[in-house]
Amino acid sequence: MEVLSPSDRERCAAWWEAAAARRGELPDELRPVQVRLVRAVARGVLPDAGPVFVKLMSFPRFKDRLRYALRSLPATHEARLLEHLRGRGVPVPEVRFVRVARRCGLPWLSMLATAEVPVVDEPLEPDAGARAVARLLEAGVEHPDLNTGNFLVRQDGVVVVLDLQSARLRPGGVMPGRRVAMVGKLFADLLGLQGGAPRCDAVQLRAWQQALVHHGVCSSVELDAALAGAVQIGQRFQVGRIRRCLQESTLFRRRRGLLGVSHERRSHAAGGVFVEGGGELVRYWIGDRALEILDQRPPLLGALHRPWPFLPRRYRVYVSAGGADALAEAANRLRSGHDRYLDLARGRGSVARSGEPLSKSS
Repeated sequence: MEVLSPSDRERCAAWWEAAAARRGELPDELRPVQVRLVRAVARGVLPDAGPVFVKLMSFPRFKDRLRYALRSLPATHEARLLEHLRGRGVPVPEVRFVRVARRCGLPWLSMLATAEVPVVDEPLEPDAGARAVARLLEAGVEHPDLNTGNFLVRQDGVVVVLDLQSARLRPGGVMPGRRVAMVGKLFADLLGLQGGAPRCDAVQLRAWQQALVHHGVCSSVELDAALAGAVQIGQRFQVGRIRRCLQESTLFRRRRGLLGVSHERRSHAAGGVFVEGGGELVRYWIGDRALEILDQRPPLLGALHRPWPFLPRRYRVYVSAGGADALAEAANRLRSGHDRYLDLARGRGSVARSGEPLSKSS
């Protein structure tokens, strides 16, 4: 890690203190790039070192605190991997600042600042991307969340590897099954199976496959397994996005009370009404979310209240517009959405945007 000047250290310390005072929120001086429930990424400028990206992670949910209870916190872990790759000659962003804190032995706050990489606005070529994946593997780094966003093309044409928070160092080398899983994750990203538009067509996908084989990332026999893994990843991704309507997440709140459990969108249309009913309202709530994810339909429901099983109370859903009549009219559609969710959860639903089956030659 590069030694910072006194003014740069002072600026980083100010960012850290501001984030700590605001319980994990970004300081006003930083410009947000991506903000989620547990992680935020922002741009900032150090007086001497110049532009940096700041990754700030908090741990608001108990499961997040438990996950890192016995592990290095994200900033420390990622900085260590970045320095390891730099030592192996792999181009990575320079680490500027690392700071982590625990409270009562549990993770509380994690901050990592890395130098901003000057990039060109050009797509990642399959040969360059496959070569970058091969260099990761040669350095003994497994990246279970591999996607094209992990690579940037510098102005001099060099591919830079970044975002190693979920990566792991394997001193004995990355086992073949794990390599296939990495490629499957990459294919899922290229095919748009994890949200967003596909990043390549059939011709470009074939070029990626050939490049990965050429650079020794996987064999031609393993490509089919990687593509099958991509479909499974897409299914799990969609199921996870749908299930967030029952969890505490960036878009939803979950509250437990004396009368039951409430789920609500953090932002939903005002002016609606609550409609009472039986357990089928849970199916409607999940089906509404499924249709939002799978068909990009605007949601009808803004909240769900589930009573505790031992209480003689009814379920309630908040209908944003139209009340009970709108809910009755949409009932069949919401049931269909719930059935599609169940198909995905059982590994039967289709996630290929083109509707075409995936194959090694696709």
